[in-house]
Amino acid sequence: MSGALVQKDGGVQKYVYYVSKSLLSAETRYQRTEKMALALFVVSRKLNNYFQSFQIIVLTEHPLKSIAENLQVIGWIAKCATELKPYGIKYEPRTAIKRQVLADFIAEFTPRLSAQCNLLDG
Repeated sequence: MSGALVQKDGGVQKYVYYVSKSLLSAETRYQRTEKMALALFVVSRKLNNYFQSFQIIVLTEHPLKSIAENLQVIGWIAKCATELKPYGIKYEPRTAIKRQVLADFIAEFTPRLSAQCNLLDG
């Protein structure tokens, strides 16, 4: 599971931070919307300073807003909703993100295979 913090500067999308997390065995059985809520929760914890300092807009095709504002939710989703509420997150329909920008960002911050091989050999 992964998430990216994107800053829109004029008409240009710039990736600021990339977060990834391996799902635990139980988490792999979550419904897709629950996985999306978990991803937002994990990103908010790792990027707490950004969430406190800036207006966060979540672009999604899933009904995360209704989950976050639903007072009837239970369990860990209720915990997520409670922790995310103070941030005043805005949820908007997802638009196209330029895929090449994401690919370039990931490639730039991913260790090179040759560098890893050198570390293992040395």
